[in-house]
Amino acid sequence: MQLHAGKLGLSAALTMSILWVICSSMVYLMPNQMLFVSAKMVHIDPNQFSWSLNWFGFFIGMASWSVVSYVTVWMVASIFNILVRDSTSN
Repeated sequence: MQLHAGKLGLSAALTMSILWVICSSMVYLMPNQMLFVSAKMVHIDPNQFSWSLNWFGFFIGMASWSVVSYVTVWMVASIFNILVRDSTSN
């Protein structure tokens, strides 16, 4: 079974965009709680930094994570397709 790497990558990019909107909304609505959770996730002291939430950062972050997601999943699908193709030729 071959995967369509481009479509899978696009699906990942769109999914990441949706998750980015949800996450940014939660930061906007519950900044203190999200700061606590985020700090625990990355092992930092929450008193050492603060949120910087603005429209420019929102769109740059969403675009960056979407591109990274697309490229990562495209690479995974492409490697998968190579491995599947090689295993069926044996």
